[in-house]
Amino acid sequence: MTSAEKDQIIEALSKQLNESSNFYVTNIANLTVAVTNELRRTCFKNDIKLKVVKNTLLKKKQWKEPEKTLQNYFLY
Repeated sequence: MTSAEKDQIIEALSKQLNESSNFYVTNIANLTVAVTNELRRTCFKNDIKLKVVKNTLLKKKQWKEPEKTLQNYFLY
């Protein structure tokens, strides 16, 4: 992924977060494929947006807007 592509993703993520009244940050790394697929289906059925984002991209988004810190949510 190029730096320009990363910047586009970060900008889109920033827009989504700024437009949301609330959001959840969670770690789904240990979920099985079946459980992850069920989570996605459930979210879709309930009109919930599920966005999987690499920690590094979310952290870069934070650096662009330090007043909206998310650092306490990162495990590593």
